[in-house]
Amino acid sequence: MKPLETPHLPSSPVNAIIMAGDSKTYIKALQTLNIEVLVTQRNEALEEATSYHADMLSFHQGYLDILLAPEQTFVCEKLCDLGFRPYITNKTIKSPYPEDALLNGARVGQYLVCNPKTISGIIMSDALMKGLELVSVRQGYTKCSICIISESAIITEDTGIQKECQKKGIDTLLISKGSVKLKNHAYGFLGGCTGLIDRSKLAVCGNIKNHKDYLVIDRFLTKHHVEPICLTDGELVDIGGILPITQIY
Repeated sequence: MKPLETPHLPSSPVNAIIMAGDSKTYIKALQTLNIEVLVTQRNEALEEATSYHADMLSFHQGYLDILLAPEQTFVCEKLCDLGFRPYITNKTIKSPYPEDALLNGARVGQYLVCNPKTISGIIMSDALMKGLELVSVRQGYTKCSICIISESAIITEDTGIQKECQKKGIDTLLISKGSVKLKNHAYGFLGGCTGLIDRSKLAVCGNIKNHKDYLVIDRFLTKHHVEPICLTDGELVDIGGILPITQIY
């Protein structure tokens, strides 16, 4: 196993991920692809719909460093077994917003896309130390709102994210809201139901053809040489993202 140098962007087949512990159907589907799934534990301080969400409870800073919410003892132990250096946030992650968005930033290549007012100071300091360029947006649930396709391409439902990322030269596809389900909410986000499991393979929780913007999404993925891997044939479901952490080589 080789840790991903750049978060979310594998260069070979992924063999370990962090993912919501209550998403059993998708966990089994990924395990059949020979991917080890490190399952999150419930954070009882978060609302039910997001209480297991990996993009709320963890943040991969790159290579061996992963920041975790305090209750994620199982993930922490598993990461240590894999040779990672996990460490715990210095603040409690809890509902309501913005205290639930502490780890919800998106690393897109050499950019950190986030709301500087809601993201953890630990993440901001680390980004500055690494020389990452900040893309400041109003959306606090940044990782939820971004489906990362490559170091220079994303899909989002958020117009503010689209505007700021395009300024940086990131190819950004804006899609409509409403095709992704999230319990007790009007809708979820495509970023919350996807994750790269190889350089050119995007795992999807549900069938991407069930998105009303499927045709434009398909063209965008083809443009960037990425193939959707649908884990079920059902509706698209926001489970808090599929976060790749190690790859085969």
